[in-house]
Amino acid sequence: MKKEEGLLPLKGVRVVEMGVWIAVPAAGAMLCDWGADVIKIEPSSGDPARHAAASIYGFDWDFVSPPFEVDNRGKRSLELDAKDPKGQEIIAKLLETADVFISNLRPGAMKKLGLSPEALREKYPRLVIGQITGYGSSGPEMNTPGYDSGGFWAYSGLAHQFAGETGYPPVLASAVGDHLTGMSLASGLAAALYGREQTGQGCIVETSLLKTGIFAGSANLSVRLSTDVSLPAKSRFTNNAPLVNNYRCSDGKAFWLLCTESDRHWPTLLEAIERLDLKDDGRFSSTPLRSENAEELIKELDQIFATKTRPQWIEIFNSHEVWWAPVHDLDEIIENEQANHIGSFPEMPAESDGDACQTIATPVDFNRVPTRPRGRSPALGRDNDAILKELDLQ
Repeated sequence: MKKEEGLLPLKGVRVVEMGVWIAVPAAGAMLCDWGADVIKIEPSSGDPARHAAASIYGFDWDFVSPPFEVDNRGKRSLELDAKDPKGQEIIAKLLETADVFISNLRPGAMKKLGLSPEALREKYPRLVIGQITGYGSSGPEMNTPGYDSGGFWAYSGLAHQFAGETGYPPVLASAVGDHLTGMSLASGLAAALYGREQTGQGCIVETSLLKTGIFAGSANLSVRLSTDVSLPAKSRFTNNAPLVNNYRCSDGKAFWLLCTESDRHWPTLLEAIERLDLKDDGRFSSTPLRSENAEELIKELDQIFATKTRPQWIEIFNSHEVWWAPVHDLDEIIENEQANHIGSFPEMPAESDGDACQTIATPVDFNRVPTRPRGRSPALGRDNDAILKELDLQ
């Protein structure tokens, strides 16, 4: 097999997207990177994420928000009014040609438009229907607005697991829950397309911010479900695994120790930091004791690691085979050799009147060739004429 083969495994698959903001558009971006023809249906006002940088953060930018580029590159934009009979006619004609339909509009809104998954399932039996909600498609919260800080982070119990430092959870970095939920949907859609090859029938693929958040926090939740132990919220000083913790160096840079096999790694770490005396310290002589006396050990290690710069510690750790990872800031990860080597920041193809720029790669590659974006995000309604011509509606 040639290295170039198989890089677009969804080539020939048509996806119709009625997605706003991030979660479903992120899933659509992954499918597009994998070769699908993704047609994004937008109202005349456009997806509000187009100008989120201005509307949410107040940035005075006269161009499309960079996050919108990440989640919508390579798609085609079809502007129409889904409530208008003409718009509904176009959607119906388009779905006759589609393999996949995805949306994250609220279930009640989709039902009013006649586009609920159940209605589409009956009308288009081969169609794979993907749905993302905040809290699920049934139950008392089915029409509650989700957003990732709500359904994924706060409601799921995940935020509470991070509230150990101050008693308040940290603010979730933008779109983390949305992107994880979008990845969940993309994987389910791929499985459903494979299933359709076996049965000839499509199906409804559903996920939610809530269910993805619960799954993301499953380690602590599974302990609570199986025992009477409720693990406390994480804090670096109360972390009962002090050898899997973060520490700051004399230059202000931080790193994460990854000594996950505590009894095995403890002697190696002591050699690296030149503190063999701690081996005989009764407080730290076993994994249970290091856990019991975690706060004292963390304070000891804080003092030690504050004596050298991060580059100095990296050299020492590598020479002693101590497992670690740097805590990168945004500039450091963008410039990082390994991140760039695996194609994390590919070049976005240039528009006819603009320059190429870097973007963020979706995280799945095929045949060990980094997946690259196939084009820029479309201007609102850019592809109306071409799509209507394909549907013999023009």
